[in-house]
Amino acid sequence: MLFAIAIMTSPAGCLASLTSIRSMTCLKRLSTTVLTNRVIAGSAQVSPKAVVGPFVAIGERARVGDGTVIHNFAVIGDDVTIGSDCVVGEGVTVKNAEVGNRVSLKPGSRIGQDGFGYHPAGVAGKDVVKKPQNLRVIIEDDVEIGANCTVDRGSWRDTRIGAHTKLDNLVQIGHNVHIGRSCLIAAQTGIAGSATLGDRVLMGGQSGVAQYVKIGDDCQIAAKSGVTKSLPPKSKVGGVPAVPIIQFHRSVLMMQKYLSSIGSANNLTK
Repeated sequence: MLFAIAIMTSPAGCLASLTSIRSMTCLKRLSTTVLTNRVIAGSAQVSPKAVVGPFVAIGERARVGDGTVIHNFAVIGDDVTIGSDCVVGEGVTVKNAEVGNRVSLKPGSRIGQDGFGYHPAGVAGKDVVKKPQNLRVIIEDDVEIGANCTVDRGSWRDTRIGAHTKLDNLVQIGHNVHIGRSCLIAAQTGIAGSATLGDRVLMGGQSGVAQYVKIGDDCQIAAKSGVTKSLPPKSKVGGVPAVPIIQFHRSVLMMQKYLSSIGSANNLTK
């Protein structure tokens, strides 16, 4: 209230107040018109049974199936296909992708952007040169992708996420990655380009897989582990670089004993 009184005591303050009132009136008017608008290209095929929220953009030749819900401010790019009964969260972008049925894309996810592919300076020219990123992302049925995940499009093969796989929030999937069926990948995990995961792989939070590495079916990777070499099926690993989980546990125990012995020795010398 004191701020308002101070403004109104001068001509400049009066003018500023009037301008502010006009702006608020414009915003109120906009809220009843623009906020209900959406942009759907003429060649897009959106099912009449789909629900499209405010400020959604759907590109040319895109297809959206029955029962799919696309929330506010989502962007569906040209030639994208989204199946039936999907949920596309607020602010999601989907480009260069084919999405199956009953897929959930949580808010802020980015699907189908270019991957991180470059020739270092001096390899293909004086400076860094971008490699072509021209392929797609294929997301199979019943996949869930958490908030603010990123899934890059392919360069030499389509990036693929198998049916029933679930990604936690903040997961990065590099270009050309193939992930099998029914995998569980916890938050802040990164899978580098062209890596391949089999079926039913479990990855703990903040773990990582190096490029071109192949992970067999039913492998388990402990949190904060870094896998730098391919793993046979049913492997259980931990650590950086990842080693068999029993070996990892033993190394942790040995380190704890060593640190404890150093502490005891220091106490004896005091």
